Amino acid sequence: MNLTLNNIVIKDKIRTSMIYIASFIIGILNVLFITNRTFAYILIFSEVLILLINLFRKKITAFLGCYLIFLSISIEFDVFVGSESFYSFKNFRLFGFNLGILMLIPIVILALLNFNKIITKIKEMRIFKKFLIGFLILNLIGILQGLLMLLVNDNNIILMDAFISSFINECYSMVLFPWMVILSFLYAYIKEPKMINNLKKYILGVFIGVITSTATSYVFKIYGYYGGVETLLISSVYFIFPIFILYCFYKTNITTILLFPIVLIFTYLILKYNSNGKFIILIGLVVIVAIFLIYKKSKKNLIRLFLIVVPLFVVLVIVLVQLRLFLNPTSLIFKIKFEQVLSMIEFWKPDWFANMEESPKYRIGEFANIFIEYVNKPYYALFGKGYMGTFKDYLGAFGADFSESGFSIAEWLNSSFYGVHETLNSLFLCNGLIGLTYFCYVIKLLIKNFHKSFYFLLGAIWFLIFYGYSVTLAALGLISLCVGFLDIYFSKGIIDEVI
Repeated sequence: MNLTLNNIVIKDKIRTSMIYIASFIIGILNVLFITNRTFAYILIFSEVLILLINLFRKKITAFLGCYLIFLSISIEFDVFVGSESFYSFKNFRLFGFNLGILMLIPIVILALLNFNKIITKIKEMRIFKKFLIGFLILNLIGILQGLLMLLVNDNNIILMDAFISSFINECYSMVLFPWMVILSFLYAYIKEPKMINNLKKYILGVFIGVITSTATSYVFKIYGYYGGVETLLISSVYFIFPIFILYCFYKTNITTILLFPIVLIFTYLILKYNSNGKFIILIGLVVIVAIFLIYKKSKKNLIRLFLIVVPLFVVLVIVLVQLRLFLNPTSLIFKIKFEQVLSMIEFWKPDWFANMEESPKYRIGEFANIFIEYVNKPYYALFGKGYMGTFKDYLGAFGADFSESGFSIAEWLNSSFYGVHETLNSLFLCNGLIGLTYFCYVIKLLIKNFHKSFYFLLGAIWFLIFYGYSVTLAALGLISLCVGFLDIYFSKGIIDEVI
């Protein structure tokens, strides 16, 4: 009995090591071969082969985990590479479809063939079921309302170039791909319930891959370019990288103690070379969540919390001040993004909105303009205007001249806009008051359950901030969210926790 148990533990440690080593290597190779077609294709074909082997061996959890690593560590957007000629798992296409969607098709078909079993399993998990039902309702409303906007030609939408393909792309990123990931996860769960927790190792593997990609780009000076500024060549997952700091607060052992300074170092590197407003805001959020986690671990002892948090807060203020002084002269992108964040929160200043930096002004202007759109057309307020629903710039928030960082030229020429930049604005535009209600519901779930699972926190933050933005982020966020819902389910003691 003990010998068998020891064998299981040894096999699990070997499997975990292989996942982390593979993530480590893939993170390096993705950067080294980003513009080398031959070697990049060898890497991509090897990744596809590994997925097919797992599929034929019916190792669904391993398939989904490998898929997550291959997709989420890969480079997604040419705008961050500085060239349209680059090669990655996400960027590779067959018959017009990228591997991100093609490789999930077999699993989705298997899931649909076992749909009754999936429904039965979902019914056991009340919170997860409510989230999925709400998400499905949002998607159906978004599609139907979007078709209605096309039918009535709201805001002259049919005059916009490629409006049909734009509608399809919106449905792909907001509906099709998310549900393919969710169905794949649920199928893995019903087929391998004792293996599903292994996905946590693959999720951590993604972050390891981001770290090695960052290091490779920095050491070998293989840079991308954004806005004419050199940036580190890493996947879109870096947007949510600060949340990885919190993993060290959920588990206290020698591994997380050693990992913590490493994560901080790479957070600093990304902050210097790839900084953006969301990244800076997430760092602030990480501090707040860390304080609450410390509070929980201190068994709600206020004196102990005070003794820990006050020195931490003082150190944080000193570090932030020094960081700003140090990075401002050396990092143009950090200086720009930091000033943008400051301009957004300094609401007490005269002419706050008028003098706000362009990026945050767009985001706040989007929400305000959508609100005015519904005031002018109140019959759309409840359900929203669906995918590809548009609004006018009533406030003049987007300026008089076209900006590539804001909206597409098609939107600009038509004087109507749909490509909003935040989940909040997207749900408000596509799903109206129902969308805002769902957004608040997810916030409520997050506040109530974030301390139970790092993976739920990661997935919920993805939804609240990055939903609809990126396929690589969506895969990581959705799988983390699904794993997190299972953590919440098991924490209630309804059934034994899976191994």
